[in-house]
Amino acid sequence: MVADRELMERDLAEHLVGGEGAGLLPRSGHAQLKTYVVEAHRARELDQARDALEGAAARAGAELRSTDDPSLHLLNVSVVVESEAAPEPAGFWLDTANPRFWLLHSKTTAKPAQQALRLLIGSSPDLDQGWLPRSQLRSVQSAFRPFGFRLGFDERPFYRGRDVFELAEPTHKLNVEHAGVGAEDMYELLETSEVTKRAMAVSEVAFWDRSAAGTQLLRLTRNGRLRSFGSSLESHLQAARSVLRSYEAFVLSLERTFGLRIADDADNGMVIEGRPMALRVAKPEGFDFKQLVERLVSGVEPFRLLGTVSWLDEDLAWVDAIDLHTSAPVRLDMTPDWVRVYLGQGLCGNTIARFLTNLQRSYNADFGFFDSVTSTLLGEAPR
Repeated sequence: MVADRELMERDLAEHLVGGEGAGLLPRSGHAQLKTYVVEAHRARELDQARDALEGAAARAGAELRSTDDPSLHLLNVSVVVESEAAPEPAGFWLDTANPRFWLLHSKTTAKPAQQALRLLIGSSPDLDQGWLPRSQLRSVQSAFRPFGFRLGFDERPFYRGRDVFELAEPTHKLNVEHAGVGAEDMYELLETSEVTKRAMAVSEVAFWDRSAAGTQLLRLTRNGRLRSFGSSLESHLQAARSVLRSYEAFVLSLERTFGLRIADDADNGMVIEGRPMALRVAKPEGFDFKQLVERLVSGVEPFRLLGTVSWLDEDLAWVDAIDLHTSAPVRLDMTPDWVRVYLGQGLCGNTIARFLTNLQRSYNADFGFFDSVTSTLLGEAPR
C-alpha cells in the first residue's frame, strides 16, 4: 500500500461517510473529523520539522511512521484519559508541508486526541498548539458563512481562595452559545452590553460551506481545533488550510511588529526596530493586583510563563519571565490599567498569541490598544 496524500484524503473522506478507511490509524465510528494546528518554532525546512517531530514522538512514547510523502507522517499513541482507566488509542495524519505550522488530522474521539496532542506538545519545547484570540477566530469565520459562536469566560483561576459571593463583577464565569439565524445580532448585543462586554471571550466560532458533496458545518476553537460535520472532505481541508494560512500570517506579523531588534541605519547608525505590545486592560473590580500578577507568571497552564516579579510600588510590577514553550526570556511591565510585553528578536509570536487568547478567556476580554498599528493587527478598536 502506497501511503501518500491521495491515501490520506481517501481515508479521511471515507470516515466522513462512516467508512473504515485505510486502517492505518485508530478510528472512532461516531467521532467528527478533527484537524489541529501545531506550531514548531524552530523548523523552517522539512528535515527540521521531521527532527522536531521524531524527538517529540520518542519522548511521548508515540509510534511515528513515515509515508511516501516526506512531509506526511502517521502518528499513533495510547493515552490514559481518566485515572485508573485503560489506555485509549489516538492517531493522526500529520502534515508538515508547512515546516513551522503543522496540520494534524484525527478520526478518534476528542478526549484521547486532545490528550495525545498535549502529550506530544509537552514533550518538546519546540512545539505549541495554535492560539487564536477573538479577532483571529472572527476573521476566519467571516471568510466563510458565519453560523454561530460560543463564549467561554472564567476568571476564577485568578482569585483562588476568594469567596465568589464577595466579588462585585457580575460575569466572573460566563458560558453562552448561539447558532443559526440571528447569531450575529446576538453577538453584537452582548458585545455592547456593559454587563457582558468584559466577558466576550470567544471560545469557538461556527461557519458553513457548500460544495457538490453538500453542506459542511465547521467549528473552530481558540486552541486551534477544527471539527467538521458533513460529508465534504474538500470543504474541511479548504477550511483547515485557510485557518493555517491565517494563523501563520498572524504569528509572523506579531514577530515583525513586536520583535525588538537592533538594525543598521545609514543615517542614524544603530537603531532599535520593533516595539513593545501595549494593552489597555482594566483590573477586574475587587481583585488583588499582586495576586493576579504573581498567578499570571507562576508557570501554570495555559499562560506557561514562569517568572520573578519586582515591585516598584504597589501598582507597578516589572516581570522577568521565561516562556515555557521556547525557553526564551519575556519581559512584562504591569499596572492595574495597562500591560506592556517585550518580545526580543527571534522570539516566538505564538507567545503573544497565547498570552492574548488566555488574557481574554480568564482575566478581561475588553482590552484595547494605545496605537493604530497594534489595533489594526489585532483587530480591535484603539481606546
